[in-house]
Amino acid sequence: MAKVTAKYFDLTVLLKSKVIDIKNLSITKPRLYVSELFEMLSTFLNLAPYSKTALKRFSESHGRETDLAILKSLILLLENLGCDAFAKEFIYIEENLINSDNWKIAAANAVYVTGAFSRFHSKISEARTKKRPAHFPDHDITLQQYLMLLEGTDKKQIILAIDDSPVTLNTLSSLLGRNYSVYTLRKSVEVKKVLQKMTPDLILLDYKMPKINGFELIPMIRNCKKNENTPIIMVTSEGTFENIKTAMELGVCDFVVKPFNSDALQMKVAKHIRKKKPA
Repeated sequence: MAKVTAKYFDLTVLLKSKVIDIKNLSITKPRLYVSELFEMLSTFLNLAPYSKTALKRFSESHGRETDLAILKSLILLLENLGCDAFAKEFIYIEENLINSDNWKIAAANAVYVTGAFSRFHSKISEARTKKRPAHFPDHDITLQQYLMLLEGTDKKQIILAIDDSPVTLNTLSSLLGRNYSVYTLRKSVEVKKVLQKMTPDLILLDYKMPKINGFELIPMIRNCKKNENTPIIMVTSEGTFENIKTAMELGVCDFVVKPFNSDALQMKVAKHIRKKKPA
């Protein structure tokens, strides 16, 4: 089989297809570079034909040791791509082969997963491109930075959510993602670097974070001229009088208390977010 040597993938295609949760992958792996993602996708395309052959053999109850090795490689690759739920389907086949030697269950599951795997393979293949995408940068950057560049052309208002909790960031993205372009940042020490690459219309800022807390970040944000007047809403589970007083003195426009009330969050964001100027 000919080896796939795809240099580029169009992430806008993958974002639309949703076969891989690209945004969540950028959150869980903030140091994942675009080149590393492209390498994993190319590896998947090279592994896919062998995986289909292995699934066919398993479905016919006569898989080989080499097929099991291919299955293990596929599981690891899917997990690295953030496709844990999909990977579990293949783990189930593996467990029945190794732990209980139950070929009938493994064969039935192989038949079940083959169609989904073919569709997954097809979507990844559609995103492959030989030409460099027009929006692709001339140097390697992290996946999260790349998504910020892509969203820069979006007409939606941009929200930057800064919090060390991935659960909180996922919740904010889920609640606000339909109406706004939500970018997330777990490490407060990287705020200055991120703000050099994007201009949010509103910042959601956690108070309690390691290394640099929310109060310490506010002057850093304000020192950047383009963010002098960017609305900042403090996100906290400690809405004490002293915290509110300190935050207001630093220029915070409002508070959101964890756990979030969806309606209250939407209303406060809509009230304070900086409106985009017409083109």
